[in-house]
Amino acid sequence: MDRRQFLVRSGLVSLGSLLSAGCGGEDGGSPPAGGAPPAGVPPVASPPLPGETVVIALVGSSSAMQYVSRFDGPTSDARVQVTRDGTRYATLQSGAFGKVAGQAIVQATGKNVVFIDGGVSGATLASWAETGSTHRRQLVNSIRAAGRADLVLLQAGWNDAASGLVRSREEQFRLFRTLIGAIRSEAAIPNAPVVLGACQNLHGGVAGRQDQLALQRLAELDAAAGIPDVAYGFSTYDLPTHDGTHQSEQGQILSGGRFAEQVIARLAGQTLPRGPRGTAATQVSDSMTQIRLDLAGGADFMPASGLDGFFVGDAAGRSPVTSAVRIDANTIQLVHRPLDMRQGTVRYALDSALRLPGCVRDTSALARPMEPMLLPVGSAATGMVPAAGFEPAAP
Repeated sequence: MDRRQFLVRSGLVSLGSLLSAGCGGEDGGSPPAGGAPPAGVPPVASPPLPGETVVIALVGSSSAMQYVSRFDGPTSDARVQVTRDGTRYATLQSGAFGKVAGQAIVQATGKNVVFIDGGVSGATLASWAETGSTHRRQLVNSIRAAGRADLVLLQAGWNDAASGLVRSREEQFRLFRTLIGAIRSEAAIPNAPVVLGACQNLHGGVAGRQDQLALQRLAELDAAAGIPDVAYGFSTYDLPTHDGTHQSEQGQILSGGRFAEQVIARLAGQTLPRGPRGTAATQVSDSMTQIRLDLAGGADFMPASGLDGFFVGDAAGRSPVTSAVRIDANTIQLVHRPLDMRQGTVRYALDSALRLPGCVRDTSALARPMEPMLLPVGSAATGMVPAAGFEPAAP
């Protein structure tokens, strides 16, 4: 499948100017640093683009960095720019995610887009949140030099899990709260909304790291539920990668579309789109449970059978389900080992690396993945949407 076909399959075909311009490859001589001036060129602040501009700060590790530095994606558009210090601006030349998202926002809103590149390879959520963080200081300086950031995309925490640094779900939540509060305060953007990009899969590695990734993923949902003006933006576990970890060009094209719809909805004052969410786990028998889903905009979900990523847990431990199938547009039925319903839980996207075609995704154009889930069995729980002001508990 070529890039144009992938854009069509990804639901971005409505972006007429984007598609009619063709996909990347025409600008193969562009600088590798996502459009930064060549070495030796003195910093020169570009004049502001004509018209209104949406300034988006990217915060996190290598994924956030690659969003505006890796893969050609569609042909560049002068209305989508990048800066790495808040003073020098250039048309975004590399970064399929940034180009797809930026051009979608331009077309939908008529506003220009500037990305402030704050991604730092190898950075952890802990290193971003720590007192005196050099990563955060550099980002804050860039935001202040640019004059503002209208929205922050934050994707961090995978390195914490991969390095064995996650101590608890509560601690990761506190790191999110500390970091977001510090960015808003230090950069003087107290009302800037934050969109979270969720962590990608872990493949293999040291025993126990998957449990740490599960805590990180739950903390991402806690942050969206418990920190003001923070949204769970998009999952990444279903996306193709180029190295087993980071999104391939096709992966970036799809996630860029998912991020764009978040920004477009927010600018329009609309409800932010989300993937399927488990809201209740109801016991049918000791070896059968039904999951009730909340789906946005009347979407259905897929596939109908062979659903992957569901585990059950009780005092005897955790184990994958025997089968998971679609019952109707809002219900998944699980068959599993006999479960002690007094302590039983159902989990999704927490205990294994998920892969297509078994991932649960909705039938929207962007095939939004089901969000990670931890539900008690036997009651209509609220899933990971607790009341505002909650303090999350350990799973």
